[in-house]
Amino acid sequence: MNSRIIFGVLIALVLAALAGNFYLRPIVEGKNLPPEFQQAREDGSLVSKKIVFLSNQALAGLEQIGHFDEKKQYTKALELVRLELKRNEDARKEALLLSSHLNTMSIYLEQISPSRARSLAIEAIGSEVSLVNHLITYHGLLSDLFQTLEEKFEGKTIDAARVKSLLEAVNSEIRVINDLNQRAIRTLESFDSFYK
Repeated sequence: MNSRIIFGVLIALVLAALAGNFYLRPIVEGKNLPPEFQQAREDGSLVSKKIVFLSNQALAGLEQIGHFDEKKQYTKALELVRLELKRNEDARKEALLLSSHLNTMSIYLEQISPSRARSLAIEAIGSEVSLVNHLITYHGLLSDLFQTLEEKFEGKTIDAARVKSLLEAVNSEIRVINDLNQRAIRTLESFDSFYK
């Protein structure tokens, strides 16, 4: 499902960009911000906040798991790993929901004017779509990490190099996600300046 939504958003972005480049606009454009676009943006913002909250909980949980591991409190560590696996799945579902809101926003792109505001909206949505892709990757990596730690605390032998590699990959995704988020925020601030 998520691939179809992301693909649909990307197609809508490309079509909106092409239409914007070839459609002749009057020199003086009015301002139009479809309420459906704004509602999807607000809903997406709420979902994003929930994703950030869940991600921060996961990182705090990962740190606590490390403390339990150091103290050899494997039962507590295992319980927390299982809780984090559930939270991680919830966060992944929220990322898919965010992509649905982005899809709704992309449907109303052509109705946004002036054209410079529309271009900024296209740019912001593109950053957000990329962010969702990285969120899905991040949550997949985090799930692999938590499953590996679960095996460890169940007494199974694990590859320490794999844990290190997963941690590095998770941290790399976090950096990319933060960069994309900052880019989208800056772009949307410029977008908002058209409607003040």
